[in-house]
Amino acid sequence: MRQHFEALRKAPANHVPLSPLSFLRRAESLHGARMAVILGDIRRNWSETGHRIRAVANGLDRVFRRHKSCWL
Repeated sequence: MRQHFEALRKAPANHVPLSPLSFLRRAESLHGARMAVILGDIRRNWSETGHRIRAVANGLDRVFRRHKSCWL
């Protein structure tokens, strides 16, 4: 079985390299309403998770830009 998998060449039809951001976009578009996070009482689907990740990233970006001179 492994030799068949290794013999398959990468092509656009069977291989899409994913970065963390492209993975998130793809998960949101394909599985938007499906559960992505279950932690105790917290339940978030992929759409909510993507929104939350972007909000945290924007907040960190603002903090970094504000205090950039202190960190360099």
